[in-house]
Parts: sequence; C-alpha cells; structure tokens
Amino acid sequence: MTRSGGRWANSPTACTPTTRDVQPRVLRGEEIVERAAAYGFTGEVLRIERAWPSHPGYELNFIRNRAWSALRRLDDHDYNRVAGPAIAALEALPQEETI
Repeated sequence: MTRSGGRWANSPTACTPTTRDVQPRVLRGEEIVERAAAYGFTGEVLRIERAWPSHPGYELNFIRNRAWSALRRLDDHDYNRVAGPAIAALEALPQEETI
C-alpha cells in the first residue's frame, strides 16, 4: 500500500510512513487493515499454521550428507564439532516413521 509522502510495507515488520528513511515498526495484520481502511483499502488477515513433519533418520541423512551449504564449507574437524551434538541428539530419538 502507498500513501502520499511515504510508504506502508505490508510485512511482518511493517514500516511507518516516512519520506526518506524506513523506520522498522512491528504492526499486526489487523492494525495494517485498520489503518488502510482510512484510505479506502479493504482486506482480511489470514492465519496459516505451517508444519514440517519429518523423521529423525531423514534429518540425520541431511546432516551426514552435508545437504546444507553451511555444512559443506566446514573441514572435517569443524564439521564434527558442529554437527556431532545434533547427530547424537537425533540418534537418541525414537526412529519410528513419523511422516
């Protein structure tokens, strides 16, 4: 949404209107809709819950195979230091299928 003299950003960290600098300010979705109504805008706030079901074995494979670029950049010593605790924790979990 825009208004003369500045901008409104419709994001989790919305912004106050300003002509030069954008100043972070947290606004709830309901507040954005309420403020926009004064300028003829209408809207609704939709809440979506997200879940990423997985299985400890899948996560272990991702770590062991260095699926994430941050792990690929580590030498073996640093990889074991960083990934070792996560691997141990995942191995301690029940390995039943959860997906």
